[in-house]
Amino acid sequence: MALILRPTITYPAALDTETTLPSVVDNATPVTGIVHNNLRAAVINIEYELGVKPSGQIYRTVRARLDALEGILARLNLNLQFGGDIEATELDPTIQHVIGINGNPIIHNPEVIIPTGSALRWDGSYWNETNLYMDDILPPFLIGLNGPPMQEVNQELTEPAFISTYNFDPPESITFTDSEGHSQVIPIVDRALFYSNYDFQKTVFDGYVVFTVTATHHQIERSADYIVYWGQKLYWGVGPAGYTTASDIKNNLSGTVTNTISANFTVSAGPTEKIYFACRAAYGTATFYVGGFEGGFTLVSDTISLTNDYGYTENYALYESDNLGLGSTTVTVS
Repeated sequence: MALILRPTITYPAALDTETTLPSVVDNATPVTGIVHNNLRAAVINIEYELGVKPSGQIYRTVRARLDALEGILARLNLNLQFGGDIEATELDPTIQHVIGINGNPIIHNPEVIIPTGSALRWDGSYWNETNLYMDDILPPFLIGLNGPPMQEVNQELTEPAFISTYNFDPPESITFTDSEGHSQVIPIVDRALFYSNYDFQKTVFDGYVVFTVTATHHQIERSADYIVYWGQKLYWGVGPAGYTTASDIKNNLSGTVTNTISANFTVSAGPTEKIYFACRAAYGTATFYVGGFEGGFTLVSDTISLTNDYGYTENYALYESDNLGLGSTTVTVS
């Protein structure tokens, strides 16, 4: 039986030496199977270690491929962006670039400088680079403000009450200001209902004051405005034919404070009654619609001097329906 000697090489676990892969001397070293088997095993081990086609598909040699990869890394200056970068560059085309997420494109704007902490925001069509804010991490902090109704011209608004709402309760700080230059700190315990410490009055039509509540929550600051206007009353109602005076208007018709001529009301006129409407003459000519049709009212006078409950006087226009006994009627004025 022939004796087969096993190869003694150690690569790739370790580098071979003169002991594991000894040199052969011409006419001196016996030609045995182990010499051939060691060389054969060494070649096979090298092939398994490198794998099939280690030069890749586009390079002629392994060295050429390694040189190309080394060049790419050098140009990147080791500032690696795992997963690719957003901005397309003129580097080697083998470098990957992020051009989309979930099949949707990314918009890169090199003119916009986005600081550290930037993010991608989906706008419905694209992913856009944008700043990252607290509201992007937490639910947004929202507040609201409500206050007194519209006042009549010359009416004094005394330390008005306000209601504020918050979607995170309680906030960490609250300030309350107005367009008249006042400012006050609202105690957290009074956050829902609080009062201005000041009085307000406007002596001209459509004067106003802007009230602003500002609150903070987790370093997020939010403000909400509420505007109080000073207006005049519109009047409407029913009565016998012949209304012509300011006393007829104030004593017999209902009034609502507003700063526009627009109105929509429903009244019921008996067999001997007409429908009346009165407004500031400064609004100009009123247009009436009843049942979807324009008309049905006639101007009685637009020079009726009317003084409101707070001493402010101006001319009013009074209109009456053309017919008596209209019954339940809805009137739209513009």
